[in-house]
Amino acid sequence: VSVEIDRQSSEPPNVGAVLPGAGALAREYVVIGAHFDGLGEAIDGRTRGGQAAVGELHPGADDNASGTAGLLVAAERLAAYRASLPPTADVRSMLFLGFNVEEIGLLGSAHYVANPIAPIGAHTAMLNLDMIGRLRDNTVEIGGLETAQGLQELAAEPIERSGLEMKPIDAGLFGRSDHASFIAERVPAVFFFTGLHDDYHTPADTADKVNIEGAIRVTNLAADLAEVLITTGEPLRFRRTSPSGRPITDPAQMRERRTTREPALIGLGVRPTRDDSGVAVTQIFDGGSAANSDLQPGDVIVRWNNAEIRSIEDLSRMMAAARAGRTAKLLITREGDEMSIEMPLRAAD
Repeated sequence: VSVEIDRQSSEPPNVGAVLPGAGALAREYVVIGAHFDGLGEAIDGRTRGGQAAVGELHPGADDNASGTAGLLVAAERLAAYRASLPPTADVRSMLFLGFNVEEIGLLGSAHYVANPIAPIGAHTAMLNLDMIGRLRDNTVEIGGLETAQGLQELAAEPIERSGLEMKPIDAGLFGRSDHASFIAERVPAVFFFTGLHDDYHTPADTADKVNIEGAIRVTNLAADLAEVLITTGEPLRFRRTSPSGRPITDPAQMRERRTTREPALIGLGVRPTRDDSGVAVTQIFDGGSAANSDLQPGDVIVRWNNAEIRSIEDLSRMMAAARAGRTAKLLITREGDEMSIEMPLRAAD
């Protein structure tokens, strides 16, 4: 067999702007971010719409034109707020970041935290707007308020003023957006989200379905919290959390996080392919996590813990958020029957 590999590379840029602070807090930063990349025509198959949707335009109105628009609205509002403060006020600087290449692994935000404009320790907090365009039942999903001591208390008044109901983000979704890159670097981060829907990663994610008023309300909530964060004198104290956003209190987990700065990548050890109902396993390799479980070729993975698996991208994101030494609970279909299995997770070689 003769194989040639044609590697194509590019360097797509992030886009950022700084609103300078003043006084004793000027060298500290509060970040508001949103990813502005989308699936485009989904030519590499990252789609929930099946093979028929590959090559079709995926407008991405909610994911994530909604968050990108929110980022611009928040920047305009916060610039006006900053101008209204007394010249002698101590105010943190604000960094407005549009992230690229989120859809294939949070690459834009990962690049930023590795190459920040100021020491990463000078970043007080990060607020992430991702899919804020489908507000339903007056409920916004918020994750990460546990990533700093006192952050939940600081957010209580802005949340109450917003008139929105708040519920925590599903554990399986919490690590799947750009705030996760900041949390990995010990920066407290809050994720604003209005939930998944049937149009997610399909050509049906169009602008006519965006709840514009709802997106503005979520944006205003994030901006209100940012106003508090840039003027509060005491810096936030980071607190390690699990992938669900809950604080880690188990001593073994705390030791693991202290001794491992970069979490090991999970080695799944399967050859996956798209399936109408999830991700099908066509081959299992020795040495991977799957080889030590009851997973078999022909199985279709439909859930990982509490997260729905509809594409290889979904599976990749769950692997990126997972930790070696833990166990993943998988819901699979085998010859038409559903069954649950547990898979101990191994680090990639």
